Amino acid sequence: MDETADVVDITATLLDLAVRKYLTIEELARETHFGKLDWRLRRLNAGGAELLPYEKALLDAVFADGETVVVSTLGQSLRPRLGLVREQLYADVVTQGWFASRPDAVRNRWSTAGLVLLGTGVVLTIVLAIVTKFGLVGFAVMLAGAALTLAGQVAPARTARGAAVLGRVGGLQAYLSNETSADLPQSHRLEFASRCLPYAAVLGLTEKWAQEIAATDEDDDPDAGIGWYSGPENWHLSDIGESLSNFVTAFGGTLSHARRLF
Repeated sequence: MDETADVVDITATLLDLAVRKYLTIEELARETHFGKLDWRLRRLNAGGAELLPYEKALLDAVFADGETVVVSTLGQSLRPRLGLVREQLYADVVTQGWFASRPDAVRNRWSTAGLVLLGTGVVLTIVLAIVTKFGLVGFAVMLAGAALTLAGQVAPARTARGAAVLGRVGGLQAYLSNETSADLPQSHRLEFASRCLPYAAVLGLTEKWAQEIAATDEDDDPDAGIGWYSGPENWHLSDIGESLSNFVTAFGGTLSHARRLF
């Protein structure tokens, strides 16, 4: 949608891999009542041909040091590994046929050309202002360079297939914004809401669909978890809305700290 591989895309991919049982997310007990939340990630499945390249790259990056990892310790160790994940995300949109060329590469080419033209305009303006009365010619070149630099940010063109996918994503966003799982049989609500959650996360609707999962808690007893997400002692499934919102924020913050290029 935004033609950029960024933190929210990677976070949503991790949630999707958890829902699909490639890893589990365990919320750890706070050391004090107001202590910092943390999570332990555990890899369950090494994955194979069924994983897309960027999915496998993300699993390998997160679990490069072992089959379990604590989110708060990931920051520095992820730094050298996120580049490949980002590269594979961009490569995937070309493989899927949504863009003819990688959108980041297209933006870079146009922006570089614009900056070169801008720099040329600056030099021309100075030279022409000194030796002639046509300094405005150089200024016009500067404006053209600035315009080209800005245009480069929107230069990537989707293919017809990409435009069709974008339309379907718009429909999905409308659905996730306006609908709930309340009309489904109780036995299907948890799985449906879980599968919707990664898409909701990338579309800015994490809290709503986390609450859809929380709404499937039918009693006041503590819960062991839902397979891919579990909490500390006396944790309730009804708490998962807040738990997942906190996880998305914390993991996204870890990625941003590890890689300032996003």
